Amino acid sequence: MSPPTSNPRVALRARPGVRVARGRKCGTNEHTNALLGQYFPKGTDLSVYSQDHLDAVALELDSRLRQTLGWLKPHEKLDRLLSDANDALTG
Repeated sequence: MSPPTSNPRVALRARPGVRVARGRKCGTNEHTNALLGQYFPKGTDLSVYSQDHLDAVALELDSRLRQTLGWLKPHEKLDRLLSDANDALTG
């Protein structure tokens, strides 16, 4: 038998038939920060990069498919929303 623990998750996991959710989904901000960290290590002075380089990174990140947008790119989702709004207004 294992020693008792003060961690409630471990204590619950030790009980038969009890499942404990692990972790949590990463929020959009945390996800974005992780992606930016692939290009710029923490503490990086962005002023040393040219605007062209920063724009290229932004374009690359903005061109990624998003699960939250139904696996569309942001510009594709915006185009659809604007098209739908135009259709609703023009009948």
